Amino acid sequence: AGMTPAIGSPAPRSHNLTTKDVTNLGIIDTSAHPSPDMHTETIADAIAAHHPTLVLFATPGYCTSRLCGPELEIARKLEPKYTGKADFIHVEIYQDPTTRTVMPAVNEWHLQSEPWFFIVDRDGNVSAKFEGPTTMEELDAALQKVTS
Repeated sequence: AGMTPAIGSPAPRSHNLTTKDVTNLGIIDTSAHPSPDMHTETIADAIAAHHPTLVLFATPGYCTSRLCGPELEIARKLEPKYTGKADFIHVEIYQDPTTRTVMPAVNEWHLQSEPWFFIVDRDGNVSAKFEGPTTMEELDAALQKVTS
């Protein structure tokens, strides 16, 4: 199945679906109150622009572990602090939850579980990664490393 990208290795240049690709935001954000701002660009675009990026893979609407809703809230709370300094991208796990068909990015990053946070630095390399429940403090510290 392969491993998730190692720390220090290049992050996959994924072309995740964005608000430009869908008419209904609910397709790419299953949370109760979708955040369009976390769906405006692809991971590939953020890397090409040399933007430090937080990538969250989670399905708030269908999460098996029930931890993905809180993870998205943590990302939303941190996002304003990093406006203009880091990009925040949320990628849903499933293209179709009924058939469990996953998004191509999930395979590109070799995810076997969710949620996952990845911090990508300006050079497009994975600087930090967190599986499962993660604290705001952990993410904040990891973001400070790539934005300072």
